[in-house]
Amino acid sequence: MLGVGLMLLALASPPDVTGRWARAQKTTTEVDVPVVGALEVETTAIAIVDIEATPEGFRMTEEVCAIESDSVVGVVRTVYPRAFLRALSGHTKPLRVERDGARVLWIEPRFERAVGRGDDDDDGHPGVTVRVEGLVDGEVYVRQVGWQASEGRFVDDDRVAGRVTFGFQQEVLGATSSQLEDPLPSAPSEDADKNVFRARRVPADATCAEVLARRARLLGL
Repeated sequence: MLGVGLMLLALASPPDVTGRWARAQKTTTEVDVPVVGALEVETTAIAIVDIEATPEGFRMTEEVCAIESDSVVGVVRTVYPRAFLRALSGHTKPLRVERDGARVLWIEPRFERAVGRGDDDDDGHPGVTVRVEGLVDGEVYVRQVGWQASEGRFVDDDRVAGRVTFGFQQEVLGATSSQLEDPLPSAPSEDADKNVFRARRVPADATCAEVLARRARLLGL
C-alpha cells in the first residue's frame, strides 16, 4: 500500500511553479470620447515573470516587455516608451497555487501599484510619460494608482489561463496639447471575457525579445 500512498500524495500536490514564465494579459476599458461616444480600448501587456518559493507560497517578480493599447475601432492609440515599461518593472507580488478538486488554481491576490509619484521614468517631466496618437497627437504626463487581481487554472503543468479584475485612478499632470489635459471618463469593462491572462513556462534564460517574437505561439494573445 506504500506505493499507492505515494501516488495519491503526488496527485494531490500542485505543480512546482518556480522558475521563469511568460505572461500576457488583455484588458478592456470603456472610454467616453466627446463627439465620438463610448469606445472600448484594449490593452495587451507582455511580461517575463520570475517565481520563487516562500514560506507562504510563492513570490513573482515581473519585467514588463511591452504594452500595446488601441481602441477597437482604431480611433485612439497609446504608445508606451521603454522608460515607462522600466518604471512598471521590478515589482514583487505574492502568488498562490492551490488545488480545488480536480483543478489546480493560479491565484494572484489583489495587488496595488502606483506610478508617477515622481519623475519615475527620468525624462524630465512629472509622473510618467505616454504618447497618444489618433484624434489628437501628443505626450501626456500622468500619475496612476491601480489595483489588479487574477485567477486562472492550469491547462497543464506549464500553461495557465484565467481572468483579470482591475481598477485605476489616473491624474494628468501635464500634456503637450491642451486637448489632452483633461482625462476622459473611463472604467474597466464588466465583460469578464474581455479581461483575461495567459501564462506559460519558458526557459530560465528566455528574454523579452524571444517572448515577443513567439508571443502568439506561446501565449495566444
